[in-house]
Amino acid sequence: MKFNFLKKPLTIEIALTLLTFLFLIPKPYLTIPALDASWQVTLEEAFFKNWEFGTTVNFTGGPLSFLYSPTSLGYYVFWQIAAESLILSLAIFLIFRALRSQSLLIKALAFICIIPSATMGKDGIFMASILAASLILLDTKHLRWIAKGIPTYLAILGLMKFSFATLGIACIAVLAVAAYIQKDHSRAYKLAGTYLVSFIGIWIIIGQNPLTIPAFFINSLQISKGYLWNMNLHENSKIFYFLVFYLLLICIPILIYSLWKGRKATNWITLIIAAASIYLSWKAGITRAGPHLAFFLQSAPVIVLLLFPIATSKALGKLWLALAVSGYFASLTWIYPGGIKPIATNTWNLFKGNLHFLVNPDSLNQTYTRIIPMVLAENELPGVKELVGKSSIDLLHFQHSVLILNGLNFQPRPTIQNYHAFNRYLSKLNQAHIRNNPPDFILVRYGLVDQRYPYSDDALYNLEVFENYKPSMEEKNYMLLKRTDVPRKLEMGSALIEKTIQSGEYVDIAEFSQKLLWLKVHYNPSFLHKLSSFFYKPEVLVIGLNLEDGTSRNFRLVGGNLNEGFLLNPLMEGDKALSDFLNTHTPITKVKSFTVASIEGNSFFPTKSFALELNELKKEATP
Repeated sequence: MKFNFLKKPLTIEIALTLLTFLFLIPKPYLTIPALDASWQVTLEEAFFKNWEFGTTVNFTGGPLSFLYSPTSLGYYVFWQIAAESLILSLAIFLIFRALRSQSLLIKALAFICIIPSATMGKDGIFMASILAASLILLDTKHLRWIAKGIPTYLAILGLMKFSFATLGIACIAVLAVAAYIQKDHSRAYKLAGTYLVSFIGIWIIIGQNPLTIPAFFINSLQISKGYLWNMNLHENSKIFYFLVFYLLLICIPILIYSLWKGRKATNWITLIIAAASIYLSWKAGITRAGPHLAFFLQSAPVIVLLLFPIATSKALGKLWLALAVSGYFASLTWIYPGGIKPIATNTWNLFKGNLHFLVNPDSLNQTYTRIIPMVLAENELPGVKELVGKSSIDLLHFQHSVLILNGLNFQPRPTIQNYHAFNRYLSKLNQAHIRNNPPDFILVRYGLVDQRYPYSDDALYNLEVFENYKPSMEEKNYMLLKRTDVPRKLEMGSALIEKTIQSGEYVDIAEFSQKLLWLKVHYNPSFLHKLSSFFYKPEVLVIGLNLEDGTSRNFRLVGGNLNEGFLLNPLMEGDKALSDFLNTHTPITKVKSFTVASIEGNSFFPTKSFALELNELKKEATP
């Protein structure tokens, strides 16, 4: 198989890159105390303040994630836009570069498929660009400058987002191993060595400690795996069937061709890197569903366009291409939230706004000059600032940007936000942090992600808070906790109940409702469920409650953390409930019975039984 990328002038590719870029110019918005804006701006703060990634900060984004995230703290606005524009332009250019041997119609289809990313997010572009870069390397006999340029580009993407790192490393590894097997040792060393040198070199240049690189990969992998298991949302069955059909439509022709032409090594290399690209974009898209579907829907037709040369039958190839592109726009019309009309309208409006920005380049700085004081005033906490001073502070839930906006001495936990303690490893990491390096203050503003059971997120960290912090003041819907000099230890008593229940079976605990209760759920999904989750996504676990006041409630549970347990009784909703509990350690909203269940009908091979262990948390006697 031959793609022949390098035989035509670059004029058309450069022109298409520039035209596409006019729709996608990144213009960051100022941070606000919201969930996504908070993690984005925390990672940006980490870059400018040289916090160590892998120790101080761990996330699915790396130290260059500000090149991907749309927020800004107001640092160097012009240069930030320039840096983001450069990396995005390279991604677009690599896609069109890989399409050089194709007709103008193919390139125009790529342009039409890419520009909706202006309103849908750019993950699909970056994922497709990694495949494009790999195909260019595969098709290039003499690497020369390309051997340095493309691996360096992939290393930069790997420092932006962990999923990009995973795909980039996989593609470089496949190409290097294939070259080594084919006795082209020099090529193999160049590809692998350039990527490693680029990654480590950039890591050091931006002020990171090279000794933290292993921890960065280990912790990012744990968060990424945990995200797939604990942040998943399920679409309805009709959308699922369409997505599976669309996935098979993209994959099967590639597989058939590779099997048919299996004598050539390049066919199998193409199959492997294409499969990795499709799989990771598929998982990135379907895990959260909703708007995140764009990650897969964007990349799928572009992948087909990139691999179109494998279609030796023109008629079948055109049919494959027509179905892939039409399926993309059908999906935007029928299953993408809001449909295609607002996407088209917003894309065109962004294009016009970008033209205005290019004509008036100072307009963005002027906008920031007006907006920054307004945002700071809206989120200023003068009382908190006066009391905290230069002492260290963290935030209990996820509105962390308010700490940065107020210039406080933000001391983040390793996973930054509470809902990212997805499993025992991450939960223990946060627990060790608060034990060994506890913040002097913790700011609280109640909030749930995916309607999870209150304080079941990062439960071991929360237990340390319950023991060592007390309310100090309230301001603008925030409650400030101060670390106490006299901890009030909560000791784990012997098990009150140990039993295995069927999914949905209720356990009566009315006789224990006056006690503080810690529930451990020994959750171990079957091998078949883990296998199906690899290709699709895991089940969603819920806890159902019957309360003493006669009401019933349902919440989601984080499966990876259930073995460590969480505070079941009392149920604490809102900051006042937490304040009352910290002051008294007495149950107020009491649980009478509960059940743990896997939601029926949204996963393959669901867990049918759960082993429970209910313990009392005993208040240590006051000396």
